[in-house]
Amino acid sequence: MHRKVRVLHVDDDPGLAEVAGTFLEREGDGFSVQTATDVSEGLARLSEASFDCVVSDYDMPETNGIEFLEAVREQYPDLPFVLYTGKGSEEVASEAVSKGVSDYLQKGHGTDRYTLLANRIENLVAQRRAEVGLEARIEQQPALAALGKHALSGSGLQTLFEEAVELVSDTLGTEYSKVLEYRPDRSDLLLRAGVGWQDGLVGTAAVGAGLDSQAGFTLKTEEAVVVDDLATEERFSGPPLLLDHNVVSGISIVIGNTDDPWGVLGTHSTGQSTFTADDVTFVQNVANLLGSAIQRHRSEQRRRESERRFREIAEVSPDTIFRLDTDGIFRFVSRSSNRFSATRPRNSSIRRSRPTFRKRAWKLRSTDSPGSRPARPSANSNYVSSTPTGTSSTWRSAPARSHTTGRSGSFRGSSGTSPRGRSGSGISGATTSTPTTCWTLSRTCCSSTTNPGRSSGGTRVSPR
Repeated sequence: MHRKVRVLHVDDDPGLAEVAGTFLEREGDGFSVQTATDVSEGLARLSEASFDCVVSDYDMPETNGIEFLEAVREQYPDLPFVLYTGKGSEEVASEAVSKGVSDYLQKGHGTDRYTLLANRIENLVAQRRAEVGLEARIEQQPALAALGKHALSGSGLQTLFEEAVELVSDTLGTEYSKVLEYRPDRSDLLLRAGVGWQDGLVGTAAVGAGLDSQAGFTLKTEEAVVVDDLATEERFSGPPLLLDHNVVSGISIVIGNTDDPWGVLGTHSTGQSTFTADDVTFVQNVANLLGSAIQRHRSEQRRRESERRFREIAEVSPDTIFRLDTDGIFRFVSRSSNRFSATRPRNSSIRRSRPTFRKRAWKLRSTDSPGSRPARPSANSNYVSSTPTGTSSTWRSAPARSHTTGRSGSFRGSSGTSPRGRSGSGISGATTSTPTTCWTLSRTCCSSTTNPGRSSGGTRVSPR
């Protein structure tokens, strides 16, 4: 990402300062030079705006360049400072180094000295930015890890949004941060969470989703949108939310998939801040984390809705529907099971493995025909079916299969076997996040055969 290099040049000769500034902007890549004619003015400029480097003359009235250097180091200890003078000496250079000067260069004739000065400034700024970037990454990683831990712990989305905006502002040192939710039906973005905004705006204020706002422009692009100066921005106009808070610079990034965005994460400053590539990456990582949390929340909502629909269907179905997990534990039994058990067991208290269930189901065989005992189902038997004809009862077996969520098997009152997952009884299975097997148990499975051809209440079974 291309970044400007902001330079403050302090020289008591206004003509020389202007000439030096012109040549630096011509020689340097993206240089922006401001000038001051004395130390007091220079210190005032530093307090008003952010600079990447200071270039100062040595021989100035009232306060010389080294005294200016000392004043700068008290407030900005790491700011690159170049002493650029025409009356220097080894003694001056030695004193400047002892006071913490970044570089020392004597003035000379011709434009080559300006080219050399521009190169020195570029090197110093690049080195300082690399150091700042490393420090920022060291600070940002633990903060991101903490936010990710909160997201995985199941914190509510609103709580996560509030933590995210506070984290971004604290880490980047910006006055404002916000999470905006895109509302396609209204073509705007609602301020869901924020830091620094006027009271009463969070939850009520909105910005346009068109090109009249930075957030709206962000929705239309796949990249982060970085603003150095909102007043000179040509890609979009500033919305009232930003203008009313005197916002100058900022970063905004889409939350969620760019093809189907959920919203925008943004952070803003009232000063002309220079955001680094590491700053943009940090905000992008926070946005990605929020997007993942939102997607998990949506998936959980769909799962709960699917579970609710399943239970509604199961409770009104005339067939008994129950659900086993992969360990053979009953997780759900519909109300119609009351017809087969003395009392309806609670889901949490039912503990019956599949082999035990087969064993108990086998005991429901017909007893009207002495000498005709159906074969006991083996461990591979998955389906049983009885024929209430009064003369015999036939057991059919099918090889064991693995089960996936949503498939169902059934015990029905007819000879033959209903393939698991494709039950001919018309009973549908359930979808759930836990691997389970859903079966249905009809009345005829447990019916008495004392009245041939008729399905009755039959034997009552309590699955203890």
